[in-house]
Amino acid sequence: MSVADHNIVPGKKFWTWGNGPSGKRWDTTLTDEDGPYIELMAGAYSDNQPDYSWLQPYETRSFSMNWYPFRDIGGVKKANLDAAVNLDVNAGSAKVGFYTTSPHSAARVVLKAGDKVLLEETVAINPAQAYVKQVAVPAGIDEHDLVASLWDGAKELVSYSPSV
Repeated sequence: MSVADHNIVPGKKFWTWGNGPSGKRWDTTLTDEDGPYIELMAGAYSDNQPDYSWLQPYETRSFSMNWYPFRDIGGVKKANLDAAVNLDVNAGSAKVGFYTTSPHSAARVVLKAGDKVLLEETVAINPAQAYVKQVAVPAGIDEHDLVASLWDGAKELVSYSPSV
């Protein structure tokens, strides 16, 4: 997981030499024997192509970018330094997943549809033990009304609602 201010670190991209003859030569050069080769480009300087923004004399640039592993929750819809959340809705069922970067012995998992609580339980969660649960979504509820959140006491660690 990569967490950074998207105004300073605008995103990430995969880059490859391509699948033509020249690209396949780079696969052979840059991998042991299991190409194809691909790079993850990330950071505040990944926007320097193709215009090659140069540092001016005495100019400084600084940024913070944090990385952490995550597990067992499938994809990630939203993340911060405390936690990551995934919410997949399909055919009347929601799969909710949370991963935390530190232990929380009594975290509160909540899934709501507007004011209606579909799931609320207290769980122990930590980097070695993610939380994943399948929850039935009653007919007539729009997935965009769902909000999945994880709390430690009064502090919301992370929350996510599908955008329209």
